Amino acid sequence: MSKKLSVFYRVCLVCSLGIISFILFFSIQQRITTSKIELQPALSISYQESEYALNNELEDNIFISPMDQFELQSPTPEPLSESPVLLINNANQNPIFGSTPTPPPIEEPVNETIFEPTSQPYNEIGENNSNILIPESSLQSVSTYSIPELVITNITETSIVIQAVYPVSGAYGNGLAIRDKSTGHWNDIFGSYYATNGTYIVNTLKPANSYDVQLLWYTDATHTWTRQDIIQTFKTKSYEPSIHILDSTETNVTIDVVYPVSDAYGNGLFLHDHVTNQWLNITPDWYTQSGEYSVTGLTPGRNYSILQVWMRDYNNDWLRREILKPFSTNPKIRYFYDTANRIDYIILNNNQTVEFEYDNNGNLISRNVVPTQ
Repeated sequence: MSKKLSVFYRVCLVCSLGIISFILFFSIQQRITTSKIELQPALSISYQESEYALNNELEDNIFISPMDQFELQSPTPEPLSESPVLLINNANQNPIFGSTPTPPPIEEPVNETIFEPTSQPYNEIGENNSNILIPESSLQSVSTYSIPELVITNITETSIVIQAVYPVSGAYGNGLAIRDKSTGHWNDIFGSYYATNGTYIVNTLKPANSYDVQLLWYTDATHTWTRQDIIQTFKTKSYEPSIHILDSTETNVTIDVVYPVSDAYGNGLFLHDHVTNQWLNITPDWYTQSGEYSVTGLTPGRNYSILQVWMRDYNNDWLRREILKPFSTNPKIRYFYDTANRIDYIILNNNQTVEFEYDNNGNLISRNVVPTQ
């Protein structure tokens, strides 16, 4: 009996120890499971936030295994500038003063409206009313801006009159220039990049020549400078070609000629002798200028013609134009006198003789024209 009790007590003790061991093992396992923290990298976390999180975790004595560590990428800061960066658009356009202008940096205005040209067909006003977005096409609708305008009037052979209006008169970037299309050369009209509204007269132009007039200004879209311009093309008038005989003697003639374009290639001036049918050059080349010319060594009483020639360009199709002006030199007269010092007869250069007859009192009775013997 005592042996059975001893065995029973031993079995109970073993069972109790097993139960206690199981309970302790389960408790320890649960504690370990609930205490474990797994770190996962966050793609959107910044460098400062990640460093702060890691420091807190280290302070809590939480071990980070090598598999839980991840590399942190700090953002590359953009370079800062003390002044705004200016960008020049359309820099490949034709410069009007030798090079495309680069306006200087402009400080941000205080309590002023910034105009930003946009592609939107409407005006957008910000919440603080400090930033107004306005399309480039409607920039002139702002009361502080004028509608840019370029008008050319009073076109003559050598001059024009220009009416110029800028969005802001006298603003930096305003230019006014003229280009000779035959040479491609630009000439400044105003004299600087601070052109103002007004009337301008341009002279010393070439007749019958094409020109471009350029009105230039810049718009500032949040410190991005945009080149704007208006170009008007015109052609000066041509002079009316003409020949005038100013003076004619027995052996000389003086003429005045006007060409559509003086000194242009194709301008010629010639003399034709009707008796010999020969052509003579009055000027040495085909670049005759408008003006007065004298021809000497002519034969008295002979018929001649002056030929004025010029070329006119119709869409690169050169056409010859001319004016033929006939004239005659004065006949050469030889006088012969009698013993009483009266005109006896006159011999003309056309092989004619004029004979004079007088009465006994010396009065002229008749004049007879007969062939020269």
